[in-house]
Amino acid sequence: MSRILAHRNAPLLVGILALLAIASVILVRAPLPAGLASGHAAIAELSHWNGCVQCHTDKGLDAGCLACHDVIQAQLDEGKGYHAYLGETTEVDRCSECHLEHYGAKFDASGEFAWRDLDRDAFDHPHVEFGLEGAHNALECESCHSPEFAPVVHTADFPKILRVGTFLGLGQGCNDCHEDIHAGGLSPECTECHDQEVFRPASKFDHDEHYELGCAHDEVACNLCHLIPAADAMAEVLSLPFAEVRGGECLECHETPHRVAFSADCFDCHPQEACAWREGQESMTPQLHAETGFPIGRAHTDVDCDSCHPRILEYTSRFPDPTAPGYQRESDACEGCHEDEHHGQFEGRYARCRDCHTEHGFNPCEFTISDHSVWPLEGAHLAVACDHCHVVPLGREVRLYVGVATECGNCHRDPHFDQFAESAGGMDCVRCHSSMETWVAPGFDHDRDSRFPLDGDHRDVKCESCHLTNEQPDGRKIVHYRPLGRECEDCHERPVR
Repeated sequence: MSRILAHRNAPLLVGILALLAIASVILVRAPLPAGLASGHAAIAELSHWNGCVQCHTDKGLDAGCLACHDVIQAQLDEGKGYHAYLGETTEVDRCSECHLEHYGAKFDASGEFAWRDLDRDAFDHPHVEFGLEGAHNALECESCHSPEFAPVVHTADFPKILRVGTFLGLGQGCNDCHEDIHAGGLSPECTECHDQEVFRPASKFDHDEHYELGCAHDEVACNLCHLIPAADAMAEVLSLPFAEVRGGECLECHETPHRVAFSADCFDCHPQEACAWREGQESMTPQLHAETGFPIGRAHTDVDCDSCHPRILEYTSRFPDPTAPGYQRESDACEGCHEDEHHGQFEGRYARCRDCHTEHGFNPCEFTISDHSVWPLEGAHLAVACDHCHVVPLGREVRLYVGVATECGNCHRDPHFDQFAESAGGMDCVRCHSSMETWVAPGFDHDRDSRFPLDGDHRDVKCESCHLTNEQPDGRKIVHYRPLGRECEDCHERPVR
């Protein structure tokens, strides 16, 4: 060594050796013009002395890139993905036009520069079916393109080096980012019911395709029909299993308020489109009403339902319970619904309306002539209408049936205008008119009851020959019975001699 150093060319040799040593270090440690991006720098093969040829192949740089980035190559082969879209819609055909290299480890080859003149925040995914609309349009890219949702991507040649922050491989289905809150109980395609504007309400969901909702059900909360877990349980499982329902029949969700089991289906009386349940009475038929134990006779057929079941009342009062104490609305008990039209005149004698009346109507009643025992009806009185004697007294509203006076004068005017009042001690018609068959007085005996016995030829004289009819100034016509003269000249002219 001392001889070499002593040689006159020694400085030159040492310099050459030093340069070779430095070149070797540079060749092995840093063969590129500048540092590689962080992702590439992590690959030892690219930092080797011959690392350049790994990318800069004899087929070109693009071939070297795609040799490692096999996922992108597969998309290009299938004509899918953003890179395939760029090749079809732009003039970009080289990797290096977007992805720069040799700017050091802090430079992101897929960062802001890779978007070129595009606004990344305004990117609307033109290459995929999932366009950004509504609520998704306001999200940051990282909200979806994050390690939480993006799949793990690596190249086939370097499986241990994972791609972080890639936009590749993110699923386009709702469930790729959102948990299925329906727990798999409905369609896997969320977009069949929901849009990107708001999750609730589901704008595309038509409930009528599954169960028709009339206006009465439109305001019902979902959890009253669908078996949705309680709030605390739902917070744990985040599931709304709408597929599980209480049932599809009325009685599976509603308790029947009726006290009888009707033979008809609920919808026979309560149509689906009825907004008020009580409108079901519009379909109540006499046949169905009979099933309640109250047959509707002819008199009730045209009666409005509200007359017996007023809408202003609560259900329990509107339709009283037949088993409750004091219930009176039986089909054969008129007094259960109707007021006593006679205001108690027959209390103690007739206990029920049906003793005289029928369910077919108030009139005519079944009160017969034989029942008119207090004042028997005979003769001409049989043809007299009831209300001729049973009148509504002045100042009252109830027709009088009990306590009607039985004297003739209470119904008939005295045709004799008090000619017999003094002798009879009042108007005692039956003293003379004993028969109700006719007004003729068969009970009057002229020899007995008058002061002028009929003898001889007087027996054949007609009554009106002596008892003349006089017309009064007021137009009344009165048959003159008394006083009459009893002398001959009172009726006969004296003969001329």
